[in-house]
Amino acid sequence: RADSSPLFKHPGFPVYLCARLSSMFAFQMLSVAVGWQIYDITHRAFDLGVIGLVQFIPSFVLALPAGHVADRFDRRRIVLVCQGVEGAATLLLAAGSWLHWFDVPAILIIVFVIGCARAFEFPTMSALLPSLVPVALLSRAMAAGSSASMSAMIIGPALGGFLYVAGAGTVYGVAGLLFVTASLLMWR
Repeated sequence: RADSSPLFKHPGFPVYLCARLSSMFAFQMLSVAVGWQIYDITHRAFDLGVIGLVQFIPSFVLALPAGHVADRFDRRRIVLVCQGVEGAATLLLAAGSWLHWFDVPAILIIVFVIGCARAFEFPTMSALLPSLVPVALLSRAMAAGSSASMSAMIIGPALGGFLYVAGAGTVYGVAGLLFVTASLLMWR
């Protein structure tokens, strides 16, 4: 029998959902800004593919170790650390962009670090959900999380593109604050 109680009655779920939304929005905004910034620097479309590769490689290489770590250690702490790393790296990108510190290889290295943290965060975040709601509500909670992710995937790039008018550093600053917010929510 399906449980008809509200998902938000379970105190961990709204916090989880807000952290997931913050992190997803931040990543989508970051991805748009990195693409535009590197294209503004190099004017080569090829470099956009390099960005995608740099973001994909950690997910591919770290998929099995990330699952192992998520199964063996405190999932909330793993997500908290990953989002903290993503926030710090993104704020470093913001500072570097505002102060014109970075060239393309430096940006790609930071994006790689973010990709590594993301490779651990995403599966761990998904594995955390069953501990937050009763089994009878799990399918509804998964649907809500998926809907939130899809919303962020649609709205995040648009927001990132809109903010890019003010410069890459502005997008990175907002995305970094969203990652830090997500990390603080997970800490809570």
